[in-house]
Amino acid sequence: IALLTVLANQFERQRSGAIGVITSVAGDRGRPSNYVYGSAKAAVSVYCEGLRARLFKAGVSLTDIRPGFVATPMTQGLPLPALLVAQPNTIARLIVAGIERRADVLYAPAFWLYLMMIIQGIPRAVFKRMAL
Repeated sequence: IALLTVLANQFERQRSGAIGVITSVAGDRGRPSNYVYGSAKAAVSVYCEGLRARLFKAGVSLTDIRPGFVATPMTQGLPLPALLVAQPNTIARLIVAGIERRADVLYAPAFWLYLMMIIQGIPRAVFKRMAL
């Protein structure tokens, strides 16, 4: 967030450009298995939302990039369904395309948008009993 503040000021002065910020689908809903990580990502996403509105007036775009599971050292060894794990080069291509089209929020891969909509729609009384 500190770096984004500095960058945003520069982009605003030049009145053009595009910023991409990698957050995570984990920030869309607090889960017991990763609530510290998820809350940090949620804070960055909310910061980006406000900053995006500010920069829009200067012609600068800000893309909040929300990948799901990516095959990296962070996810290595985790018991994850293979269908939900993307390769880094795939995510990289999606990120470039999203920034180029000036997307506000980019779920990468796109199926995470729909999956997170379902997860967000689960009532709290049910969600807190789930093992996610």
